[in-house]
Amino acid sequence: MTTAADGVGACRGPLPVIDDDRHLAGEVEAVRLARHSLCLRSSNLITVLSDDTTSTVLGVTGSLGQHSSMTEQPARARSRRPGKSAERAQATRAALIELAAEMFSHGGYIQTSIRDVAQRGELTTGAIYGHFRNKADLLVAAINQRIAEELEAQSMGARTTPDYVESLTRLSYDYPKRRRLRALIVQGSAAAHTDEDTREKLRAEQLSHLNAWIAGYERDRDRLGIDPSVDIRTAVIYTWAVEVGLGVLEGIGIEPRSRKAWSDMANRFGRALQLPPDGAPAKRRARR
Repeated sequence: MTTAADGVGACRGPLPVIDDDRHLAGEVEAVRLARHSLCLRSSNLITVLSDDTTSTVLGVTGSLGQHSSMTEQPARARSRRPGKSAERAQATRAALIELAAEMFSHGGYIQTSIRDVAQRGELTTGAIYGHFRNKADLLVAAINQRIAEELEAQSMGARTTPDYVESLTRLSYDYPKRRRLRALIVQGSAAAHTDEDTREKLRAEQLSHLNAWIAGYERDRDRLGIDPSVDIRTAVIYTWAVEVGLGVLEGIGIEPRSRKAWSDMANRFGRALQLPPDGAPAKRRARR
């Protein structure tokens, strides 16, 4: 099964290295200032994936796999705290992802070049290529991080065994918070029609999440009370198509009437997964 690590694996090969610490520190500071001017989030941002990342979304849990660079290191090395150079590089990477997400979602992915990102962050293009091979890798990292933060992390909730109907309802109510995520996916999808590299990388990234969610539903089908006739893969893709499709409509100024009405439709869909198909006898509820 495709994992999230596969979705970003293309940016894990040999890359240009900046071995001048003073130069790197200056560029990290420049990114910090640029990020502050854009009111972006603080430096506690996560990287694309962390070791043994667990995805819980839409009420189910699925393993996204291990970060490729972590699995290649011996156990003793993984337990060590990263040095200052590694921390600076991680901070630079996180800042670049945030900056690119801001520019891609507002200015357009196709219209924004690596040089534009470098100029906005007061960096050299070489500093960006030290972390990402190309613009498609940067887009995929931005989308992956936002899905992890704005969907998978939020869907965990307070329950030990999340209820998918409750998660669908709550996440749908909070749909305005994911406007930038949807914009990034729509921008990337538009570019994918003519750019094979963007298409392949974005497809791998999306499949990594979809496959994890599908596996979680399949594993917990009985506990969740989903009818045996329901095609889990189709149900998950249908739900995600509603989320991404909303981003298309938002781009032309069409939005739901209210958050409550939008979440109510998600609630109805979630409960419908527990129903038998048309023509099949309905299950009788046990008398209390």
